[in-house]
Amino acid sequence: MPAVRRLPERPLILGHRGDSAHGPENTLAAVRLAIAAGADGIEVDLQPLADGAIALCHDLNLRRLTGRDQPTGSLTAAAARSTDVGLWFGEQFRGEPMALLEDLLGLTDSWPGLLNLELKRHDPGQNLLKAPQDYAINAPPGPKFSYLSELEDCPGAERESDPGEDPFIRSLPTLATLLDQGDRLRRCCLTSFDLDLLRAVRSQLPQAALGWLTAAPFTADPAPELNFCCYAIAQNHLTPAAIAEIHRRDRAVWAWTVDDRDRAAQLNRWGVDALISNDPGAILTALTAPESARDRPKFPKT
Repeated sequence: MPAVRRLPERPLILGHRGDSAHGPENTLAAVRLAIAAGADGIEVDLQPLADGAIALCHDLNLRRLTGRDQPTGSLTAAAARSTDVGLWFGEQFRGEPMALLEDLLGLTDSWPGLLNLELKRHDPGQNLLKAPQDYAINAPPGPKFSYLSELEDCPGAERESDPGEDPFIRSLPTLATLLDQGDRLRRCCLTSFDLDLLRAVRSQLPQAALGWLTAAPFTADPAPELNFCCYAIAQNHLTPAAIAEIHRRDRAVWAWTVDDRDRAAQLNRWGVDALISNDPGAILTALTAPESARDRPKFPKT
């Protein structure tokens, strides 16, 4: 079981899509930056490709990251590795390729941190529950951080679907093969908004640590049979009472996406177990530096 609970003095800090404040999201460059910033863990998005490989990518379409109108799932592993997903972020990242799950695991096998692997299952018919700004306090609205894209595929969680038709279900043997090596399962927590997908993961990897993602307030465990180790909840829905109730159930509480330092400090006081942040280094500094050292610009708004 991975370490999913808070440290004695603070929550775990997980880099959201790596250090996506300073590097292109879901790339090995962003992962390296998050590790260098002192993150306790890395959160990445996983999507299946046409040949059964699994890529690090959030969006269903390549348009936002590459300017190319093409479904992400139509790529093969070779095509993904030749797709530039760095240039959109900055010239210094020109040529940064789309990474595969095997690339991430190879990079982090000797690193002791936590890997939060979010399994993406997109449904074009889904609608937003609320405006994107409702899910992030002081969230930067600039083009580098698309909270709309974060929420387009998370209707609050308990969506049932036909798993037999989903490419991710067909890629689960690949996922199982990659994770069931060395101590990888001991360092990975697999999360999703989709309960059917998590049930399928449980059948393939019965020993895997699973977490439930939700953009709604916590009321009850939607799938007790999955024995979640954590609930990852949109941070605006967390309250001291909700956190206490989840802890009473012996589950960890993760908050996403937290980029505001005052909010991070508040959630720390409330006992949250992990903060998922685009800028893990800044949040880590905010929670650990002496008060006199905290007078620095907050997460940039553009």
